[in-house]
Amino acid sequence: MHGRRRIAILFREAQNPANPRDLGEHRGVSYRQTTGGGLYAWELELDGEELQVRENGPLIINDGEMLEAAALDGLALAYTFESQVHSA
Repeated sequence: MHGRRRIAILFREAQNPANPRDLGEHRGVSYRQTTGGGLYAWELELDGEELQVRENGPLIINDGEMLEAAALDGLALAYTFESQVHSA
């Protein structure tokens, strides 16, 4: 991971994964990067081990507000910077 960033994974309580490795088994939103067009892999850490999770969910989004709305509406998990999450 490139430096420490505060991130948030948005989900409804019923979708709460027990472990970061379990995220790949949940329906998640993939974020299409505007530069290069690739899909962003979620960068996580568990007990000092760096993990990358690639989501294969039904949605691919390239807009932060749509990403947040999809998660808060219960459509899928979303990975975003904590600073980009609006208070509900």
